Amino acid sequence: MAFLFDATLHANDATLVQAAEAQMQAEDNYLIAYFLDEPPSDISMSTLPTTARDVVVARVSLTRKPVYLIRREQSGEISGPPPKYLFRSQLRVVQVLSGPAAVGENLDATFGMPNRSGKMTLVPHTRDEVNRDYFVIAYVDEDGQRHLAGYPISEAKYRAWEAAVFESISNNSWKPKTPK
Repeated sequence: MAFLFDATLHANDATLVQAAEAQMQAEDNYLIAYFLDEPPSDISMSTLPTTARDVVVARVSLTRKPVYLIRREQSGEISGPPPKYLFRSQLRVVQVLSGPAAVGENLDATFGMPNRSGKMTLVPHTRDEVNRDYFVIAYVDEDGQRHLAGYPISEAKYRAWEAAVFESISNNSWKPKTPK
C-alpha cells in the first residue's frame, strides 16, 4: 500500500521547500487525488504550479501499478533525502480533453510530494483500481519533467478508497499465486 509518509524534507532548494509548503497547506484544506473518476471541473482548484507548461487534461490508463520512489530504510544506513516526488506512474493516453497530447501516447509522470501532514496519497492500489481509466492533469515543470497535479476530493470519496485498499490488503488480493 502506498502512503504519503511523514517524510522530513532534506532540501537546500528554496523552490522545493516552497512547493512542499504550498502542497501541505493545500492538503490541510482538503484531500487530494491525482487519478480522478470524472474530468476536473476547474483546473484552477488543482495543485498545478504557476510555472507549469504543456498542461494536459486527459483520460488515461495505467500501464502498471504506480511505483513508490522512496528507498527502503536499511538499518544503520543513511538513506539520503527523499526524492522530490514520491511516486512514478506510466500512463497511456486514451482521450485528450485539452493540451498537447495524442491518443495512444505514453506519459511517464511523478506525483505526490513529501510532506509532514500524515495524509495518505490516493494511489491506484487494488487490481480493479489499476485496471480502469482515470482523468489526470499532467504538466511539464521548468526542468522538463512531467508530473501530475493533485485535485481536491471529498472526505467520503477518500474514505471509500481507503476502505477498498484495506479490504484488498486483508484479502491478500496482490499476493502472488503459487504455480501448479
